[in-house]
Amino acid sequence: LRFELDRPLDDTDGAKVVQRMAAVEALGLIGDGTDVQRLVAMLELESSRDLREVAARALASLGDPAAIQPLRERLLREPTDQVALAIADALRLLDE
Repeated sequence: LRFELDRPLDDTDGAKVVQRMAAVEALGLIGDGTDVQRLVAMLELESSRDLREVAARALASLGDPAAIQPLRERLLREPTDQVALAIADALRLLDE
């Protein structure tokens, strides 16, 4: 699962984007603190807004406070409203 997320993705292949989204969602449910950096990197590097949104939601699901500062920093630079909303929701959940 983790190996699949570390490989570059051609976001023109819709099936692969959907597969990666499912993997990211699963990581949010079964992952641990060691996955925070992997998901933060996805927020920074993925061109797919859908993948960035799912990465933000997965960080919220992990519940690790280590994600708060990177999420705050990304929120300031995120150009897509859909992703910015997911990041804001993740921050709200992590700050509770």
